[in-house]
This record gives sequence, C-alpha cells and structure tokens, in this order.
Amino acid sequence: MFFLPIHLRQIVRKTLLEVLISPVKNLHTTLLQYRIDTIYKVRFNGQIIYLTKFLNDRYDNIFRGIYIDNVANVNIPYLYNKAEVRPKTYLYNKWDGSIAYSAGEFSVYGTNVYIALGSTTNDQPDISPADWAVYKDRFFLKNKIEYQTQYDFIVMVPVPVTFNVNEMKAFINYYKLAGKRYTIQTY
Repeated sequence: MFFLPIHLRQIVRKTLLEVLISPVKNLHTTLLQYRIDTIYKVRFNGQIIYLTKFLNDRYDNIFRGIYIDNVANVNIPYLYNKAEVRPKTYLYNKWDGSIAYSAGEFSVYGTNVYIALGSTTNDQPDISPADWAVYKDRFFLKNKIEYQTQYDFIVMVPVPVTFNVNEMKAFINYYKLAGKRYTIQTY
C-alpha cells in the first residue's frame, strides 16, 4: 500500500489489494505452521526414549507418566549340563507339611524359596516366620514357547491420562518402523 502513489491511495483500492493478498497471507501462515509441525515431528524416531518423550509431550505433558516396557529383551534362564561348567541353577522342592525340615534345608512356598531356621519344623513357611526365612525369589522354569511373547513392547499409560487408543496407535505406527507388535495398557 505504501508503494502506491498518493493520489491512488483510496479506500476501494486498498480494500481490493487486501482481498487479493489475503489468500497468499493465509497460505503463508499455513506453510509456516506446517514447517513448525514438521520440524517437531522430525525430532523423534522409533527409539524407546524418543517415542516415550513424544507420547508424554502429546498425552501427559505435566506428570510424564507414560513409559514403554521393552519385553523383547527378556533374560531367559538356561540350564547347563555338567560338562559346560557354568553357574549352577538350583531347583527346590515344594513345601510338604508331612515332612519335618531341619535347619538349613530349603523349600518353595508361594513365590519365595525359604530356608529352615529352627531345629525341626513342619509349619508353613509364611505362617511361622520364626522357623523360616525368605532365601530368594522363586525361579520359574518355563518352556521355550512361554518366553516367546506376542508383543515386542508394551506402552504403559497412567489411568488418569485420557487418550484415544486409535490416535495413539497411529502415532506409534508412524514412528516405529520395526517391531510393531505392541499393546497399550493402563496402570
């Protein structure tokens, strides 16, 4: 408008020029917003740390409670042969009330391995803590098929976070190129 000569600066012409330029202005602001959005999207990829940050930015920006549990890297215990001279893995018997256990003997009850403390006992390990002590967590021997999970990772979302499952899946599929077997769970 300022480049027009003074005698051509009229309200009708000014309005006409603004009407002609307004689609270009709208297109320019749309392109600027697209540029900002694209630069933000390029900052992330399929790695767990970046995908977690993106999901927290999108759905839980305050408490940042969304995390990804990678179940593909599970430590599978292996039972070795004697000739392999590897660390020993012990298998324990279940607790039996008809057997009297002496001090130093082990028994499995529930999810723990217990060691007998007293001289002789047939009490349940969890009922009489004076006679038994927790030795370690129970070791579960599983079949090969039980270790093959149907998911590569689990997206854990806090219960108070509101989200659209289909939208979240679309974002995860956009960034995750390989290993797309996953589930979304709330905790």
